[in-house]
Amino acid sequence: MSSSQGPQRQRHGVKKKLVEGAGGLLIGAALVVFLRGLVKQRQSQGRSSADANTPEAPPSRPA
Repeated sequence: MSSSQGPQRQRHGVKKKLVEGAGGLLIGAALVVFLRGLVKQRQSQGRSSADANTPEAPPSRPA
């Protein structure tokens, strides 16, 4: 009887590892997307504050 339970336990372990690996992959991908959004948001805020700090040139007159 113990020999018939061995392969089942082994298959369950493989399935569990595959499910955990897929879950880890999804979490990792979500983390990358989240961090990329934060970086883009910071860059856009940095540009707008840098633009606000630079004095504007007077408008040029057409000739």
